[in-house]
Amino acid sequence: MTKLVTDYISSCPDSKIVLMGYSQGAQVVADTLIGSSTSGFGGGFGGGYGGSSAASSGGLPAADRKNIIAAIQMGDPSHVPGLSTDKGTSTKNGVFPRSNSANYASDGFGSLIQSYCDTGDEYCDSGNSLQVHLSYVQTYGTDATNFVVSKYKAA
Repeated sequence: MTKLVTDYISSCPDSKIVLMGYSQGAQVVADTLIGSSTSGFGGGFGGGYGGSSAASSGGLPAADRKNIIAAIQMGDPSHVPGLSTDKGTSTKNGVFPRSNSANYASDGFGSLIQSYCDTGDEYCDSGNSLQVHLSYVQTYGTDATNFVVSKYKAA
């Protein structure tokens, strides 16, 4: 996805981009923004898609970060609790916890991201409920939409 985003920005340098992902897609969004750092995936889960690897690139190049106006993650298996980006009720790590979560703030993305994870989600909270994992759009869809619209208007 990193290559897709950088190629798009090369073609449309004034574009405003929102990245959204659900479950593994949410993990790919994080890999795209700040690079891959999860255990269990060798060179990184985000690697190999379209010839690009967030693990090798360290995420989105600094010059392209200004184009990202918001990111929504729902049910991210690389979730780490206690971050400013966290929304929902989760207090546990996901099944593949991210070790580079501090990069959200240091790379300037902290205020642009909302990551939704609730207690019991079998992937983002290491729980045992698939139903919780499948409920984010219904539960938080309006909040996520309002967040994206507010970021677009402010950009």
